[in-house]
Amino acid sequence: MKEENLQFRAWDKEHKRFIRHKFFITDNGQVYIPCDPYGIDMSGKYRIQGISNDVEISSYTGLSDKNGTWIFEKDILKIDDTYCGDWLVKSYNAVVEFQEGNYTISGKASYEMLAVNPSFWEVIGNIYKNPELLK
Repeated sequence: MKEENLQFRAWDKEHKRFIRHKFFITDNGQVYIPCDPYGIDMSGKYRIQGISNDVEISSYTGLSDKNGTWIFEKDILKIDDTYCGDWLVKSYNAVVEFQEGNYTISGKASYEMLAVNPSFWEVIGNIYKNPELLK
């Protein structure tokens, strides 16, 4: 992945929403936000949140779905009907995970994302806002 495509998003566990403003992460795992993440306090002061307790970071995979939507770790994908050799694999939902240095899709089948054509995928949600899509 090209350096300019390194993108992250942050889920605020306490407020149960994504942080909309830019943030940065230090080597010791702290998330610094230069203003209130929800646009209320624009004082310019840094708000500090510990990653392990308050914020969960997801990274961009470098791939887009069939609609051009960027695919992030922890997104839920709808995988269209596809053929694996002579076998038809019916449509199912799966979650994007980062495991052992690779982005993977885990659902009915698990596989490395780079080994499959993303034109059969659609981002339909994420594990934070739409966990029911995995049931």
